[in-house]
Amino acid sequence: MRCAMPKGDDRLTDEERRTRRRMSAGKRQTGKAFDHLDALRSIMKQTGAKAATRDFTWWCNQVGRSRIPEMMKVSRTIRAHWDGMVAYLHTRVTNGAAEALNGVIQTLKRKSWGFRSVEHFVAMIYPVAFKLEFDLPDPIPSTHPTSH
Repeated sequence: MRCAMPKGDDRLTDEERRTRRRMSAGKRQTGKAFDHLDALRSIMKQTGAKAATRDFTWWCNQVGRSRIPEMMKVSRTIRAHWDGMVAYLHTRVTNGAAEALNGVIQTLKRKSWGFRSVEHFVAMIYPVAFKLEFDLPDPIPSTHPTSH
């Protein structure tokens, strides 16, 4: 049942589609919520930014009047971040890469238990965050003479 909820209608298997229909059958608000989500997905896939912005405005107005509390909350959230949402429709650029890099850096910071200096911390970010690989011979030769 949960698998049928977050997916778009075009990505559902036949079984998930039947499950979604059963869930929506007696529950009018559930069916409307699915319809609203599918409409939002299709708006976000549009390639024309002006038409998408127009449809986005229409969608927010419809959902805002839907009397489905969760959907009304989504509409309010979108309106609160309207400039960023419209900018995405125009550019199709997100800050996902920056957020992923920040997550890698935060994980490195937690694992390290602190560095002696900021320079050491920054020096570790590069090989970890950018997955740098060093082509070193195996085994790595020693720079110290072996003592016998």
